[in-house]
Amino acid sequence: MKRINLLLIVLFIIGLAHGSEHSTALKLFDKEPVPGTNLTWTLYGDGVFVIEGEGDIPEYDPFAENVVWYWYINYGNGISKIILDDGVTSIGNSAFAQYPNLTEVVIPNSVITVGSRAFSYCDNLTSVSIGNSVKNIGLNAFFQCSKLASINLPKTVESIGLEVFSFCYDLAAINIDADNQYFTTIDGVLYNKDVSTLLVYPAGKTGAFIFPETVTAIKEYGFYTCQGLTSITIPATITEIGEYTFDRSNVAEINLPNTITKIGKFAFGRTPNLKTITLPNSLTEMGTSILGLSGIEYITLPTSLPEISKYAFELCPNLTAVALPNSIKSIGTDAFDTCNGLTYLLIDSDTPPALSGNVFTDITNKSNLTIYVPAGMEANYAGSPWNTFKEVKGVDMDAIFGIAEHAALAPAGETKSVEINTEGDVYDLFTSMNLACRAEIPEEAADWLSATVENGYLKLTATANHSGAARSTTVTLWLVSERNAHEITVSQAENTVSAVAESSLEGIRVTGGNAAILIQNVQGMKLTVADMLGRVIYSGAGANSVNIPAAQGLYVVKADGDAVKVWVK
Repeated sequence: MKRINLLLIVLFIIGLAHGSEHSTALKLFDKEPVPGTNLTWTLYGDGVFVIEGEGDIPEYDPFAENVVWYWYINYGNGISKIILDDGVTSIGNSAFAQYPNLTEVVIPNSVITVGSRAFSYCDNLTSVSIGNSVKNIGLNAFFQCSKLASINLPKTVESIGLEVFSFCYDLAAINIDADNQYFTTIDGVLYNKDVSTLLVYPAGKTGAFIFPETVTAIKEYGFYTCQGLTSITIPATITEIGEYTFDRSNVAEINLPNTITKIGKFAFGRTPNLKTITLPNSLTEMGTSILGLSGIEYITLPTSLPEISKYAFELCPNLTAVALPNSIKSIGTDAFDTCNGLTYLLIDSDTPPALSGNVFTDITNKSNLTIYVPAGMEANYAGSPWNTFKEVKGVDMDAIFGIAEHAALAPAGETKSVEINTEGDVYDLFTSMNLACRAEIPEEAADWLSATVENGYLKLTATANHSGAARSTTVTLWLVSERNAHEITVSQAENTVSAVAESSLEGIRVTGGNAAILIQNVQGMKLTVADMLGRVIYSGAGANSVNIPAAQGLYVVKADGDAVKVWVK
């Protein structure tokens, strides 16, 4: 019996020495006081750091060299896990910022506030357990915790500061208790409770994004540092894009509605994959460096915009062409700073816009930049800085579209007609300066026809027409103002499906008509037609034109092994 008691005593002493309550490692410091509080701290040899007692953890103060500063300077590199026991009520600003080897944090139910930058720049932090009493999470609280993959917020949270999860590149989802009265999440995206405002899109979430129909606003920094975001369409319920909304993201496509009136500073800044964007005609105000350091290649500004903000396109090395409508009366300082690829600048104004400071700072190849102005107004641009460029060239602003190879544009004010018998046709409609023209489709045709302009080329895309009747609409194209408008009437016969869109065989035309399939331009090819059950209804060598009787339904046409689907009514 004495031996058993002695063994228990020895084990008890070893347990005390090794800190078995939080870690099996030796204690390097045991219950050291936190000055000015009722808290103590303990550090274990394996990097576990424990704070016990009651009260607030002070903020980091390098000037006072307080205890939090002392922890960071002496042990910050060695701490791998932080455990806060019940009794701790708040975590001070920057209390545990820049702990490079910190991987896990346990926040108890007693904590009410997580201070600003509390765990910022903890690049290896992967696990955070947040107690169910936290109400306030401060600005940048988990800023650049790049390996944090998910976070669960309790129902008690009432306020979340800006950029809480910025640069959290692995964060694919933000989760919050369904009973929270202030916030909610849908597919890992954080919104206010009624889903009227998007607050935070996780930086690690990938793919395209579609807004819920209820969203009417985006919080500033909403998509900040989102590396996996590829494309997004802003709904017409939104009227403003806030500051830094898409800054430092990898988004490649942003579609804006004609309801946007204001875009904040750096809203699309530092977006290297964004090559082009159409700013809507509703836009009246743009912030500083709206597209600074982006991958933008060309842009046409809307006629609703009165001025270009300072630094608007600074450091855009790929920007080659810009078109300004006559509504632009002033250009801010450094608007085109170091845009060394700028080759074409079209200004649809008889008199130069007012320049604030040096608009073209540090453009090293000004001899490559041509300024296009209305014909007969060249003399108004004879002074500086216009005379420092390659040339000022007068052009007919009503004839700035070039002649296309496949479908030439009609003169301004007249209509050009084209037939689109495929699901996707590309028409080489371009401006003489390869600028992005605008393409507008009537609302009644938007469900079957779309028009996009890429690198100066217009692409018309129609869905298959199974309606049993031909359909048509008018697409309006224009560049810097409505006075440049050109119209194209686009028509589509009934029951047509694209061969080009679904196969690699260029030039083949497959049409499904009344109880027949017409196949053209397949001379000498091995041709097979089968229904969707695999039953072959035709097989043979193709001729210039083959008309095959067929019942109503969907068929697969194969020419030399390549397949395309066709519908017969």
